[in-house]
Amino acid sequence: SPEVLSLFVEPSSTRRLQFPSTTDAGHSALDTHAQILLGLVDQLYHSSLPLSPTFDSTAAFAQLQDATGPIPSVPGTSWQTQFGHLYSYGATYYSYMLDRAIAGRVWQKLFQASPLDRDV
Repeated sequence: SPEVLSLFVEPSSTRRLQFPSTTDAGHSALDTHAQILLGLVDQLYHSSLPLSPTFDSTAAFAQLQDATGPIPSVPGTSWQTQFGHLYSYGATYYSYMLDRAIAGRVWQKLFQASPLDRDV
């Protein structure tokens, strides 16, 4: 919120802050899709499918991306090899979406109307 951000900048510079506009909705949708895709990939990679000697993580990622998203996969790339979270989170990456939903609900119910109210 502008109220909260203003706590971190000098008053004279608040005019220069750019707050999200309605055009950011498209970016938000793409970000949400990316989180869902990563959750699906995480679940797939931590299933029994990778135990098969013929399992191809790049092909599996491309198939999921092509089946679920607005942006097709790019042949010859293996983006998932650059994303270490999929290994360290051990099939729990999908929980980011749940956490985002919970945080949104908490913000809406408790803080949106008065984000600086210390009595909430």
